[in-house]
Amino acid sequence: MAILLPPERLLFLPLRAKGFKSARVRTDVGVMHALAAPGRGPLPTVVLLHGLGSAAVHLGPLLEPLRKHTRGVVALDLPGHGDSEVPGDGLTPESLEVGLVQALDVLAPGDSIVFGNSLGGAAAVRFALARPERVRGLVLVSPAGASMSERSFASFRQSVTIDSHESAKSFIDRVFVRPPWPRSMLAWGTQQKFRAPSVRSLLSSTRAEHQFSAHEIRSLSAPTLLVWPKGDRVFPEGCREFFATHLRGARVIEPEGVGHSPYLEDADGLLRAMVPWMHEFVTTRAATVSASA
Repeated sequence: MAILLPPERLLFLPLRAKGFKSARVRTDVGVMHALAAPGRGPLPTVVLLHGLGSAAVHLGPLLEPLRKHTRGVVALDLPGHGDSEVPGDGLTPESLEVGLVQALDVLAPGDSIVFGNSLGGAAAVRFALARPERVRGLVLVSPAGASMSERSFASFRQSVTIDSHESAKSFIDRVFVRPPWPRSMLAWGTQQKFRAPSVRSLLSSTRAEHQFSAHEIRSLSAPTLLVWPKGDRVFPEGCREFFATHLRGARVIEPEGVGHSPYLEDADGLLRAMVPWMHEFVTTRAATVSASA
Protein backbone atom coordinates (compact mmCIF):
# COMPACT_ATOMS: atom_id res chain seq x y z
CA MET A 1 0.00 0.00 0.00
CA ALA A 2 0.99 3.60 -0.47
CA ILE A 3 1.62 5.19 2.93
CA LEU A 4 -0.41 7.89 4.62
CA LEU A 5 1.45 9.70 7.39
CA PRO A 6 0.12 8.79 10.88
CA PRO A 7 -1.47 12.21 11.56
CA GLU A 8 -3.37 11.97 8.26
CA ARG A 9 -5.14 8.84 9.49
CA LEU A 10 -6.98 11.05 11.97
CA LEU A 11 -8.69 12.76 9.03
CA PHE A 12 -10.68 9.58 8.46
CA LEU A 13 -12.45 9.84 11.82
CA PRO A 14 -14.91 12.68 11.09
CA LEU A 15 -15.63 11.25 7.63
CA ARG A 16 -16.36 7.80 9.05
CA ALA A 17 -18.64 9.41 11.65
CA LYS A 18 -20.61 11.03 8.81
CA GLY A 19 -21.11 7.75 6.96
CA PHE A 20 -18.17 7.56 4.56
CA LYS A 21 -16.86 4.05 4.12
CA SER A 22 -13.84 2.54 2.44
CA ALA A 23 -14.40 0.74 -0.84
CA ARG A 24 -11.73 -1.40 -2.46
CA VAL A 25 -11.60 -2.50 -6.10
CA ARG A 26 -9.13 -4.91 -7.67
CA THR A 27 -7.68 -3.64 -10.95
CA ASP A 28 -4.92 -4.80 -13.29
CA VAL A 29 -2.47 -2.50 -11.47
CA GLY A 30 -3.45 -3.33 -7.90
CA VAL A 31 -6.22 -2.74 -5.40
CA MET A 32 -7.67 0.77 -5.48
CA HIS A 33 -9.17 2.41 -2.38
CA ALA A 34 -11.89 5.05 -2.25
CA LEU A 35 -14.06 6.82 0.29
CA ALA A 36 -17.72 6.64 -0.65
CA ALA A 37 -21.13 7.58 0.72
CA PRO A 38 -24.65 7.83 -0.69
CA GLY A 39 -26.00 11.27 -1.40
CA ARG A 40 -29.34 12.94 -0.84
CA GLY A 41 -29.63 15.15 -3.93
CA PRO A 42 -30.76 15.03 -7.57
CA LEU A 43 -27.43 15.44 -9.36
CA PRO A 44 -25.32 12.51 -10.60
CA THR A 45 -22.69 10.96 -8.39
CA VAL A 46 -19.68 13.24 -8.01
CA VAL A 47 -16.23 11.66 -8.29
CA LEU A 48 -13.32 13.55 -6.72
CA LEU A 49 -9.66 13.08 -7.70
CA HIS A 50 -6.75 14.50 -5.70
CA GLY A 51 -3.35 15.85 -6.68
CA LEU A 52 0.18 14.42 -6.71
CA GLY A 53 1.29 13.13 -3.30
CA SER A 54 -2.16 13.79 -1.87
CA ALA A 55 -5.04 11.42 -1.07
CA ALA A 56 -8.83 11.16 -1.05
CA VAL A 57 -8.99 11.98 2.65
CA HIS A 58 -7.54 15.45 1.99
CA LEU A 59 -10.67 16.27 -0.02
CA GLY A 60 -12.68 15.97 3.20
CA PRO A 61 -13.84 19.62 3.26
CA LEU A 62 -15.82 19.00 0.05
CA LEU A 63 -17.17 15.51 0.64
CA GLU A 64 -20.00 15.92 3.15
CA PRO A 65 -21.33 19.22 1.71
CA LEU A 66 -21.66 17.63 -1.75
CA ARG A 67 -23.85 14.77 -0.49
CA LYS A 68 -26.99 16.91 -0.24
CA HIS A 69 -26.72 17.85 -3.92
CA THR A 70 -25.77 14.51 -5.50
CA ARG A 71 -26.81 10.89 -5.57
CA GLY A 72 -23.45 9.84 -4.19
CA VAL A 73 -19.89 10.93 -3.48
CA VAL A 74 -16.78 8.90 -4.38
CA ALA A 75 -13.27 10.13 -3.56
CA LEU A 76 -10.68 7.85 -5.14
CA ASP A 77 -7.10 7.30 -4.02
CA LEU A 78 -5.20 7.30 -7.30
CA PRO A 79 -2.79 4.37 -7.85
CA GLY A 80 0.24 4.65 -5.59
CA HIS A 81 -1.49 7.23 -3.37
CA GLY A 82 -3.38 7.10 -0.09
CA ASP A 83 -4.46 3.52 0.60
CA SER A 84 -4.34 2.35 -3.02
CA GLU A 85 -1.65 -0.10 -3.98
CA VAL A 86 1.44 0.88 -5.91
CA PRO A 87 1.50 -0.82 -9.35
CA GLY A 88 3.96 -3.67 -9.39
CA ASP A 89 6.11 -2.13 -12.13
CA GLY A 90 5.97 1.34 -10.58
CA LEU A 91 3.57 4.20 -11.12
CA THR A 92 3.53 5.57 -14.66
CA PRO A 93 1.02 7.65 -16.64
CA GLU A 94 -0.21 4.43 -18.24
CA SER A 95 -0.71 2.49 -14.99
CA LEU A 96 -2.36 5.49 -13.37
CA GLU A 97 -4.94 5.62 -16.17
CA VAL A 98 -5.59 1.87 -16.03
CA GLY A 99 -6.20 1.92 -12.27
CA LEU A 100 -8.34 5.05 -12.49
CA VAL A 101 -10.64 3.83 -15.28
CA GLN A 102 -11.02 0.28 -13.99
CA ALA A 103 -11.76 1.46 -10.44
CA LEU A 104 -14.37 4.01 -11.53
CA ASP A 105 -16.01 1.47 -13.83
CA VAL A 106 -16.94 -0.34 -10.61
CA LEU A 107 -17.31 2.52 -8.13
CA ALA A 108 -19.20 4.98 -10.38
CA PRO A 109 -20.69 2.89 -13.21
CA GLY A 110 -23.41 5.40 -14.15
CA ASP A 111 -23.35 9.08 -15.02
CA SER A 112 -21.01 11.22 -12.94
CA ILE A 113 -19.64 14.69 -12.42
CA VAL A 114 -15.86 14.43 -12.14
CA PHE A 115 -13.86 16.86 -10.01
CA GLY A 116 -10.07 16.92 -10.22
CA ASN A 117 -7.32 19.10 -8.80
CA SER A 118 -3.80 19.23 -10.30
CA LEU A 119 -2.82 15.63 -11.15
CA GLY A 120 -6.44 14.76 -10.37
CA GLY A 121 -7.53 17.30 -12.98
CA ALA A 122 -5.46 15.52 -15.62
CA ALA A 123 -6.89 12.20 -14.39
CA ALA A 124 -10.42 13.61 -14.71
CA VAL A 125 -9.71 14.59 -18.32
CA ARG A 126 -8.24 11.14 -19.04
CA PHE A 127 -11.37 9.51 -17.65
CA ALA A 128 -13.61 11.82 -19.71
CA LEU A 129 -11.65 10.89 -22.85
CA ALA A 130 -11.90 7.18 -22.02
CA ARG A 131 -15.57 7.19 -20.93
CA PRO A 132 -17.17 10.28 -22.52
CA GLU A 133 -20.67 8.80 -22.39
CA ARG A 134 -20.53 8.63 -18.57
CA VAL A 135 -19.21 12.11 -17.74
CA ARG A 136 -22.00 14.64 -17.32
CA GLY A 137 -19.74 17.45 -16.13
CA LEU A 138 -16.12 18.29 -15.30
CA VAL A 139 -14.83 20.54 -12.54
CA LEU A 140 -11.12 21.10 -13.19
CA VAL A 141 -9.15 22.97 -10.53
CA SER A 142 -5.68 23.98 -11.75
CA PRO A 143 -5.46 20.78 -13.81
CA ALA A 144 -2.14 19.28 -14.83
CA GLY A 145 -1.55 18.15 -18.40
CA ALA A 146 -1.26 21.36 -20.44
CA SER A 147 0.85 20.93 -23.56
CA MET A 148 4.46 22.07 -23.03
CA SER A 149 7.72 21.98 -24.92
CA GLU A 150 10.34 19.46 -23.81
CA ARG A 151 12.35 22.28 -22.25
CA SER A 152 9.40 23.77 -20.37
CA PHE A 153 8.31 20.37 -19.11
CA ALA A 154 11.81 19.52 -17.89
CA SER A 155 11.91 22.81 -15.99
CA PHE A 156 8.49 22.17 -14.48
CA ARG A 157 9.42 18.64 -13.44
CA GLN A 158 12.51 19.99 -11.70
CA SER A 159 10.33 22.50 -9.83
CA VAL A 160 8.31 19.66 -8.28
CA THR A 161 11.32 17.51 -7.44
CA ILE A 162 11.32 17.99 -3.67
CA ASP A 163 14.69 16.82 -2.35
CA SER A 164 15.25 19.06 0.69
CA HIS A 165 13.35 20.91 3.39
CA GLU A 166 14.12 24.21 1.65
CA SER A 167 12.76 23.02 -1.69
CA ALA A 168 9.67 21.74 0.14
CA LYS A 169 9.12 25.17 1.74
CA SER A 170 9.52 26.82 -1.65
CA PHE A 171 6.91 24.46 -3.07
CA ILE A 172 4.51 25.20 -0.21
CA ASP A 173 4.88 28.92 -0.96
CA ARG A 174 3.83 28.28 -4.57
CA VAL A 175 0.87 26.12 -3.56
CA PHE A 176 -0.74 28.21 -0.82
CA VAL A 177 -1.72 31.80 -0.19
CA ARG A 178 -2.87 31.01 3.35
CA PRO A 179 -1.46 27.61 4.41
CA PRO A 180 -3.96 25.69 6.56
CA TRP A 181 -1.17 24.37 8.80
CA PRO A 182 2.25 25.71 9.86
CA ARG A 183 4.58 26.08 6.89
CA SER A 184 7.34 23.93 8.39
CA MET A 185 4.89 21.12 9.17
CA LEU A 186 3.50 21.20 5.65
CA ALA A 187 7.01 21.26 4.19
CA TRP A 188 8.04 18.23 6.25
CA GLY A 189 4.98 16.27 5.15
CA THR A 190 5.45 17.31 1.53
CA GLN A 191 9.05 16.18 1.57
CA GLN A 192 8.02 12.76 2.90
CA LYS A 193 5.31 12.38 0.25
CA PHE A 194 7.51 13.41 -2.66
CA ARG A 195 10.18 10.95 -1.52
CA ALA A 196 7.70 8.09 -1.94
CA PRO A 197 8.72 5.63 -4.68
CA SER A 198 5.33 6.00 -6.40
CA VAL A 199 5.69 9.78 -6.73
CA ARG A 200 9.30 9.53 -7.88
CA SER A 201 8.34 6.85 -10.38
CA LEU A 202 5.51 8.93 -11.84
CA LEU A 203 7.66 12.05 -12.14
CA SER A 204 10.55 10.19 -13.75
CA SER A 205 8.33 8.34 -16.25
CA THR A 206 6.22 11.31 -17.34
CA ARG A 207 7.31 13.08 -20.51
CA ALA A 208 6.16 16.14 -22.41
CA GLU A 209 4.40 13.87 -24.90
CA HIS A 210 2.15 12.57 -22.11
CA GLN A 211 0.52 16.00 -21.85
CA PHE A 212 -2.74 16.70 -23.65
CA SER A 213 -2.93 17.92 -27.20
CA ALA A 214 -5.21 20.80 -28.10
CA HIS A 215 -7.27 18.33 -30.16
CA GLU A 216 -7.88 16.10 -27.12
CA ILE A 217 -9.06 19.01 -24.99
CA ARG A 218 -11.29 20.36 -27.77
CA SER A 219 -12.87 16.90 -28.14
CA LEU A 220 -14.33 16.98 -24.62
CA SER A 221 -18.09 17.42 -24.80
CA ALA A 222 -19.07 17.59 -21.12
CA PRO A 223 -19.88 21.00 -19.59
CA THR A 224 -16.75 22.17 -17.78
CA LEU A 225 -16.01 24.54 -14.94
CA LEU A 226 -12.33 25.57 -15.00
CA VAL A 227 -11.14 27.00 -11.69
CA TRP A 228 -7.69 28.62 -11.80
CA PRO A 229 -6.99 30.59 -8.60
CA LYS A 230 -5.05 33.82 -8.98
CA GLY A 231 -2.76 32.75 -6.14
CA ASP A 232 -1.66 29.53 -7.90
CA ARG A 233 2.03 29.53 -8.82
CA VAL A 234 2.63 25.81 -9.39
CA PHE A 235 2.33 25.47 -13.17
CA PRO A 236 4.24 27.50 -15.78
CA GLU A 237 2.69 30.50 -17.47
CA GLY A 238 0.51 29.48 -20.36
CA CYS A 239 -1.05 26.40 -18.73
CA ARG A 240 -4.19 28.27 -17.71
CA GLU A 241 -4.49 29.76 -21.20
CA PHE A 242 -4.08 26.32 -22.81
CA PHE A 243 -7.12 24.94 -20.99
CA ALA A 244 -9.17 28.15 -21.16
CA THR A 245 -8.60 28.36 -24.92
CA HIS A 246 -9.29 24.76 -25.87
CA LEU A 247 -12.04 23.71 -23.45
CA ARG A 248 -15.08 24.47 -25.59
CA GLY A 249 -17.62 26.63 -23.81
CA ALA A 250 -16.06 26.21 -20.40
CA ARG A 251 -16.88 28.63 -17.62
CA VAL A 252 -13.60 29.98 -16.26
CA ILE A 253 -13.32 31.47 -12.77
CA GLU A 254 -10.23 32.85 -11.05
CA PRO A 255 -10.87 33.11 -7.30
CA GLU A 256 -8.68 35.48 -5.33
CA GLY A 257 -6.97 34.83 -2.03
CA VAL A 258 -6.40 31.10 -2.57
CA GLY A 259 -3.79 28.98 -4.28
CA HIS A 260 -3.38 25.67 -6.07
CA SER A 261 -5.76 23.62 -3.89
CA PRO A 262 -8.51 26.05 -2.88
CA TYR A 263 -10.54 23.40 -1.01
CA LEU A 264 -7.80 23.51 1.65
CA GLU A 265 -7.92 27.30 2.01
CA ASP A 266 -11.55 28.21 1.30
CA ALA A 267 -13.73 25.14 0.77
CA ASP A 268 -16.92 27.16 1.23
CA GLY A 269 -15.89 29.58 -1.51
CA LEU A 270 -15.12 26.75 -3.91
CA LEU A 271 -18.47 25.09 -3.14
CA ARG A 272 -20.29 28.38 -3.74
CA ALA A 273 -18.84 28.36 -7.25
CA MET A 274 -19.24 24.64 -7.95
CA VAL A 275 -22.70 23.81 -6.70
CA PRO A 276 -24.78 26.42 -8.60
CA TRP A 277 -22.80 25.64 -11.76
CA MET A 278 -23.51 21.91 -11.37
CA HIS A 279 -27.23 22.53 -10.89
CA GLU A 280 -27.39 24.97 -13.81
CA PHE A 281 -25.22 23.39 -16.47
CA VAL A 282 -25.36 19.68 -15.68
CA THR A 283 -29.14 19.71 -15.16
CA THR A 284 -29.67 21.83 -18.29
CA ARG A 285 -27.56 19.49 -20.42
CA ALA A 286 -29.41 16.44 -19.07
CA ALA A 287 -32.75 18.03 -19.97
CA THR A 288 -31.50 18.91 -23.45
CA VAL A 289 -30.21 15.39 -24.09
CA SER A 290 -33.46 13.89 -22.81
CA ALA A 291 -35.57 16.17 -25.03
CA SER A 292 -33.58 15.29 -28.14
CA ALA A 293 -33.60 11.54 -27.49
